[in-house]
Amino acid sequence: MHRMRNAPYSKELARQTNLWRAWRVVQANGLGSKSIRTRDDVRAFASIVDARIRSIASNLSHHRYSFQQATGVPIARAGKRARPIVSYDLNDRIVQRALLDRLLAINTLTPLYMNPGSFGGLPKLGVRHAWESVFRAIENGATHYVRSDIQDFFTHIPKNTVFAKIASALPIDDDYFLELLDMALKVELSNLAELGKNSELFPLHEIGVAQGCCLSPLFGNLLLSDFDREMNADNVVCVRYIDDFIVLAHGHRQVKKATDKALSILEALGLTAYSPATSPDKAQLGLVKNGITLLGCDFNPGILSPAKKTRTRLLTSIKEVLDTSESYMDRPRTSAKFRKGLLDAFSQVDHILEGWGNQYAFCNNLDIMRRLDAELDILIGNYLRKYRQAIFQAGSDYASRRRLLGMHLLVDSKHLALPVPSC
Repeated sequence: MHRMRNAPYSKELARQTNLWRAWRVVQANGLGSKSIRTRDDVRAFASIVDARIRSIASNLSHHRYSFQQATGVPIARAGKRARPIVSYDLNDRIVQRALLDRLLAINTLTPLYMNPGSFGGLPKLGVRHAWESVFRAIENGATHYVRSDIQDFFTHIPKNTVFAKIASALPIDDDYFLELLDMALKVELSNLAELGKNSELFPLHEIGVAQGCCLSPLFGNLLLSDFDREMNADNVVCVRYIDDFIVLAHGHRQVKKATDKALSILEALGLTAYSPATSPDKAQLGLVKNGITLLGCDFNPGILSPAKKTRTRLLTSIKEVLDTSESYMDRPRTSAKFRKGLLDAFSQVDHILEGWGNQYAFCNNLDIMRRLDAELDILIGNYLRKYRQAIFQAGSDYASRRRLLGMHLLVDSKHLALPVPSC
C-alpha cells in the first residue's frame, strides 16, 4: 500500500514507459486493421511518436489532458441495425489503453471482473478457453444447453453503476484518474449531422459505452460480475464471452430454469437477452449430442470446426483485399499512392490469414482447414493471373511494373531538395 500512496494511478498513467507500452498495443491493432486510413494514420503517427508520447505525458502530469471528438462509423449488417463503431484520435486511444492497463493492475479490482465462466476481453483468456470450459461441463454430465446473446450490450451498459464499482475498489482516492476514465468513455462525435438517423445508434448519454473503445469490454465484465458468479452454481455452467453466453446443465428442466434465472438477472441490470422460445433464430435450446454453434465454431461430438459463417467471412475478406488491388492495376501511379500493389495486398492477406489461423488453431477439423486453403489458393491464383496481364501490358515501363508490384520508386519519394548554388 505504501507504493500506491507514493504513485497514485494518474501518476502511473503519465509515466512515459506506460504510455509507450500502450502505444505498442495501439500500433499493432492499427496496423492489423482492415481500414486503409487507419493503417496509414498509424504509420504517420509512428514517425512522430516520440514527441507525441512526451506531449501526452506532460499533459497528463499537469492534469490538462483533453479528449478529442471521435468519429461515428455505422457498419452495415445484413438483416440487422448497423453496428455503431466509434473511431478515436490516436492520442486518445493511447490514453484509453494506458487507463485499461492501470485498471487491470489494481489487485482489489481483479475479483470484480475475473469470474468463473467469463472469457472475453480478459488477459490471457480467449475463445479457446471458453470452449475448454464448455467441454468440461459436457464431460461432467451436461446434456442440454441454451445459447443466447445480450441485445445491444455495449449501448445499454449503465456507466454510473460500473464507475461506482471501480471507485469503491480503489484502495486510495485519485479524482483525476476517475475524471480521465469518465472522459475516456464519453462519446462526443464530430460527424453527428453526417450520421443522420444513425446517430441514434451511438451511446451519446449516460447509458452505454462505445464499441471501439478498449475499455468497453472491461466495463461489460464489471457490470456482469454478479451474473457470472450466480450463473455458475447449482450444478449449472454458464460460459460468457462479452455478450454471448451458453448455459449447460443436466436435463431440459434444469437448463430451462437456469436460463430463466439468467434472463431475470439481466433484466434487473436493464439488459435483455434473446429467448429460444420467442427468438429461435437468435437463441437455441438443444441437446449437446446434436451439436453446438458458439463463438464462431461448430461442435459435433469429437469434432470442433470454424463455423460456415466464420469461414465465409474469411474468404470474403481475402477476396475484398485482392479485388481492391486488382481494381487499381490499370492505374499504377494511383496503386502506388494508395498502397494497392501486389506486395501490399499479399502482406495484408498474410496478416489476415495468420491472425485467423491462430485464432482458430484450437479446432481439430484439419480437413476444413485444407479445403479453405484450397479455396484461398484459387482466389490467389486468379489474382496473380490478372497481375501478370497488367505487367505484360506495362511492357518495358519499369516504373509502372514497380508500382504495380508495390515496391517503392525513388522518384516517388517526397523530394525536398535544398537550393544548390551554381558556382
